[in-house]
Amino acid sequence: MVGQTTEQNQSGVEAGAFDPVPTRIQELPELIVDPATAEIRSQMNETLVDLGTRLAIIHMTAAEAYLSQGMFNEAIPHVDAAVGMDRQNTANLNQLGYVRYLSGDDRGAADAFQEVLGVTPGDADALYNLGMIAFTNSDLGRAEACFSDCAQVDPRNAEVWNNLGVVLFQQGKAAEARNCFQQSLAVEPGNEDAQANLRDMG
Repeated sequence: MVGQTTEQNQSGVEAGAFDPVPTRIQELPELIVDPATAEIRSQMNETLVDLGTRLAIIHMTAAEAYLSQGMFNEAIPHVDAAVGMDRQNTANLNQLGYVRYLSGDDRGAADAFQEVLGVTPGDADALYNLGMIAFTNSDLGRAEACFSDCAQVDPRNAEVWNNLGVVLFQQGKAAEARNCFQQSLAVEPGNEDAQANLRDMG
């Protein structure tokens, strides 16, 4: 055994060697867990939901801190995390789309806004933002559809009517465009963009 001289011991094993390692171990005892009651499971789920909500708020606060300094790329992971904790929260989803748009990720932004519409089909913010992305990418047909749907959902939004007018005008639909600019001014008589667009039409 360890500590003996190098001479062989009575069993014939050279002194100083370790005892043989056993090749058989006892089986683990059966794990016994008391079944959780329906009340305990309900409490656990409520706790997890509450924790997720709190974490989402923390992530959105961090995102807003970055956004206030124009650090869009740094804000995205935090908004992403908040969205991941509650994909039914359309406010956070819209924010994710907006931040991605500002960071130059049009595809990611569009995906976020489309997800908003999957939760709330008539979400005016998502429709408006999808229209802006389409217009930026010269997809005038898509832009027209988005702004038109948005105008139906939010008819008191002068900017939507003005933007729809611009898209229509660029497609050669001058009469429809004029009607949209006039509608924009009916909602907001001082809207400078609609006023300028009507003047340019002559």
